[in-house]
Amino acid sequence: MKQLTRRILPACLIGLLLLPVFGMPVQAESNVLTLQISDVRQFTAYHVLKNDGTVWEFTKKGLAQVQGLKNVIAVASKAGNALALQSDGTVWAWGSNSFGQLGDATLERRDTPGKVLELSDVIAISVGDGYSVASKNDGTVWAWGHNWRGQLGDGTIDNQRLPVRVIGPSDIVTIDAGTYHSLGLDSDGGVWTWGNLASGTPGVQSMSDVVAIAAGSGYSLMLKNDGVLWACGSNTSGQLGDNTNASRPKPVQVFDYHLGKVKAIASGGHYSVAIKTDGTVWTWGYNDYGELGDPTRTDVRVPHQVEGISNAVAIASGSFHTLVLLEDGTMQGFGRDGDWQKAANPGNNASVRYIGNTTYKATLWNWFMYFFFLGFIWMNLSVR
Repeated sequence: MKQLTRRILPACLIGLLLLPVFGMPVQAESNVLTLQISDVRQFTAYHVLKNDGTVWEFTKKGLAQVQGLKNVIAVASKAGNALALQSDGTVWAWGSNSFGQLGDATLERRDTPGKVLELSDVIAISVGDGYSVASKNDGTVWAWGHNWRGQLGDGTIDNQRLPVRVIGPSDIVTIDAGTYHSLGLDSDGGVWTWGNLASGTPGVQSMSDVVAIAAGSGYSLMLKNDGVLWACGSNTSGQLGDNTNASRPKPVQVFDYHLGKVKAIASGGHYSVAIKTDGTVWTWGYNDYGELGDPTRTDVRVPHQVEGISNAVAIASGSFHTLVLLEDGTMQGFGRDGDWQKAANPGNNASVRYIGNTTYKATLWNWFMYFFFLGFIWMNLSVR
């Protein structure tokens, strides 16, 4: 009997651990995290630029100022890396530097901003996956860092620790860097692209009258001056918003039965976000972490409205989370990101439920499968 007990107790423990596996997940209560921020000039999914030219980052203690910067007019960042553009046209970088993406001729990480070398007269900046991009006031584009898929646009696949000129684009006024490709918008409303062309991004060069661009992971968004949104490239999660999962080598119109006129766009890794002219926020694509503001955690192939938001003025997207700035200065976030989560709940070390998170509860199905498992173990041990 003692020997049998010694075998049953481990079986009980294993069964308890496997409750979530045998059982059925129960959707957690929806929750949008909120943070009050004043004097916001611009923001990314990881940093905030204020009207006084200071840059702040989300930390577990709330917003913390990034030291060593002054008179900043633009900020760009992704998880692990950040760029700041100062009013004198210089660019400053900090964070990971595994591929030379800080542009300081080294591969050493910097936790404080350092000046990007051999670069001046910059008017726009963007951060990709391990690489950085900048456009100058003469319309040229420069890039540095990771280049294994040609995302630096210099005709090679060699990483660069200093800025190199992107071949081709001219008269560029704004840029956006995706995972392995970048977009440039010229003064005539034309779109340029370089990098991982196998994703289908060459199709963007047929576009005209474009006023805003967003580069995701192998796909692109383009907003035209009539408020209509177009997309092309990879579509595995429905991020193109055309009600399919088919990749599109040429731009297609984002399904607009509900979308209507758009005034701002953003792209996450595999999902898309837009603000309509009425201030509502719409999302589509990948949703495993609730980054669409939808607690179902189900991918969406056409734009759907995020409930409870009607006065949005700006948006930003990370890999798995979305931030929305409202007219009253309130910033709301949904999805998964530890820094934003802690900044919105300073001092709270407990896990905060995001829209889309799932919790497991012991339902009747769980307990049935648990005792079935124990009975199965008992019968096998008894036979022995």
